[in-house]
Amino acid sequence: MTEAKPLNNAVSVDPLISEFTGNNASYYQRQFRKIGSRSGWSWSFNLAAAVLGPVWFGMRDLWRWGLPLLILEVFALIQICRGAFGDLAADARTRIGQIEGTLDFRRQQLQAAIDKNASNVDVFRRTIDSLEKGIAEIQFEVQQLEASALSVAGFGVAMLLAVKLFEGLVANQVLERRYSDWLSDRTLGSGINTGRTLISTGFVILVALASIMHFVFPGAIPLLSDFPTRPEIRLSAIAWVKQLFNTLSLKGEFVFDGIAFGIRTILDGLEVLFVRTPWIVIASFIILLTGLAAGTRAAIYSGAFLAYMGLLGFWEKAMTTLA
Repeated sequence: MTEAKPLNNAVSVDPLISEFTGNNASYYQRQFRKIGSRSGWSWSFNLAAAVLGPVWFGMRDLWRWGLPLLILEVFALIQICRGAFGDLAADARTRIGQIEGTLDFRRQQLQAAIDKNASNVDVFRRTIDSLEKGIAEIQFEVQQLEASALSVAGFGVAMLLAVKLFEGLVANQVLERRYSDWLSDRTLGSGINTGRTLISTGFVILVALASIMHFVFPGAIPLLSDFPTRPEIRLSAIAWVKQLFNTLSLKGEFVFDGIAFGIRTILDGLEVLFVRTPWIVIASFIILLTGLAAGTRAAIYSGAFLAYMGLLGFWEKAMTTLA
C-alpha cells in the first residue's frame, strides 16, 4: 500500500510580485497572470482602487493616472456639494441687489423730475420699467437655479460613480504594466511605503477640501480667494529692485562699458570682414558652404541670389546686414 500524500492547494507567490506589490501579493499574482495571458482587454476590478481612487494611484506611485482622476473626482464632489449645500443662485441674487440699488436711485430721480415738472419724466419711467423687468427675469432665473439643485447633485453622484468604476477597472491593468516596467528598471516606485501613502492622502484631501470650500462656499475662507500678501511687501520689493539697478548702473558702469565695447568690436570686425573683403571671395565662401551644407541646387540658388543683390547695387548693404 502506498502512502497517501498530503494535499496542498496553496499556490506559491512569486517573490518578485510580492516585492513589487507589497501586500495582497497572491491577489495581484492572479490578476497579473490573467491580464498577461490575453493580448486584448482582460476584465479585472480592483475594489480598493475604486474606493480610494486617486489615493490608491498615488500610493502606487501612479501619478500619471492619479492626477487626472483626482481632477474628475473633485469636479464630481463639487457638483454634489453645490447641489446639496451650496447656493446656486447666489450670483443672481447679488445682481438683483445691484439692480435694486440702481432702481431706488432712479425712483428718486423720477420723483424729483415730477416735483420740478421736468421734461424727462417719461425717460425715467421707461428706465424704471426696464429695471423692474430685469429684476423679474433674474428672479425667475433664481427659481430655476434653486429647482436645479437636485439635478446638479445627481449629476455629481453619477459622475463620481462612473469615475470610481473606471478606476476599479483600469487599476490592475495599469499596475500590471508598471510591474513589467519595474522588472527592467528597479528604480521605479514599488510596494507601499508610509511616506508615499501620507503624501498621497494629504494631497488628495487638501485639493478636495480647498476646491469644495472655494466653489461651494465662495468667500467663506478668504485665504482660498487671494494669495496672502500685504501692500507694503510689494512696495518694498519694488523699491529694493529699483535701488539694485541704480547701484548696478552707477558702480558697475565699467563692466557694462566693457561688455558693450566687446560686442561693438566683434560687430565692427565682422562688418570689415564681409564688406571690405573682395566680393568674389565672400561669394565663393558662401556658395561653397551652402553647397556643402545643403547640396548643389541650394548652392546654385545662393549664387543667383548673390548675383541679383550685386547687380542691383545692394552688395554692401547685404553684407552689412549679414555681418
